[in-house]
Amino acid sequence: MSPNCEQMRHHDHLAKRKLWRASHLGQHGTIGQADNIPPVNNNLMDIDMTDTHLDLDAQDGVKDIALPPPRRASVEDVPEPSAERYAQLCSSAHGAGATFGVAKTLFDIIRDEQILQGAEVWGPFRDDKQWQLAKWLIKNVGHSQAEEFLKLGVIQGSGLDYPNKDRLYKAVDELPSGLDWQCKEIVQTGDLKNANRAALTETLEVWYRDPMDCIRELLGNPLFAKTLAYALEQVYRDKGGTNRHINEMWTADWWWNLQQEMSAGSTITPVILSSDKTRLSQFREDKSAWPIYLTIGNLSKEVRRSPTMHGTVLLGYLPVGKFNCFSKGA
Repeated sequence: MSPNCEQMRHHDHLAKRKLWRASHLGQHGTIGQADNIPPVNNNLMDIDMTDTHLDLDAQDGVKDIALPPPRRASVEDVPEPSAERYAQLCSSAHGAGATFGVAKTLFDIIRDEQILQGAEVWGPFRDDKQWQLAKWLIKNVGHSQAEEFLKLGVIQGSGLDYPNKDRLYKAVDELPSGLDWQCKEIVQTGDLKNANRAALTETLEVWYRDPMDCIRELLGNPLFAKTLAYALEQVYRDKGGTNRHINEMWTADWWWNLQQEMSAGSTITPVILSSDKTRLSQFREDKSAWPIYLTIGNLSKEVRRSPTMHGTVLLGYLPVGKFNCFSKGA
């Protein structure tokens, strides 16, 4: 007999003893030493699952004893009641969010170029299946793993247009690049000097995108057409306007007061910059930089915080200097 079976028989024996004692305590009060209590048998191999001393049939008055339910904590999801919402829009005299014309967005321009070139919506890829596989490889697999995956026999025989990683990344490079990157070198001069008595320097590379282009891309993204707010409003929970509710940037007083000072037809676009110090990007060689992100307050906070909605764009990288050209006390 396995140890698990022996332990199960032992626990079952003890459980029957407890039920036997509970039934006799309920009928006779306390049990004395003289009562006929079956002795505990600690020898697991000698335990009989059909112990006649612990017969729980009707002769002992204990039948179908209901055990207490297990004590488990549970949390019930209760939907929040839908709160009433009353919005007071800004006066039309200020013209917040006014339309002055129709223009093509960056996405429209890219699509028009694809049509002129006879390209499909998935760019240099033959069809949607090849595009989906390429996107998955780029997002989830490294260079060496992608090469190994594409060299598999089943993949080689599938008719892919990119049989190796070089062809894959060449096709990816042919996709619309979006915003252009710029690089600016910053030279910092330290207080230390070299053997020729010349001041030591360190050159830092600042990679960045034009902030105005980033803002235009967010405002022109068709995915945000229904989530962008151009005009401010004051939101209340009651018709009387006594219970104020502020849940977005365009419902706050500072936006309302600033709009009063702007000229007619002006639309406010708050710019939010952020950085995540836990994501240090390693550049070529031994250079490092912190990523800087940009988003706008016209987007709802749900969109800004969602990684899959891409409501935040990468603005640039803040270089991390070594400061070897400075003394410790500088």
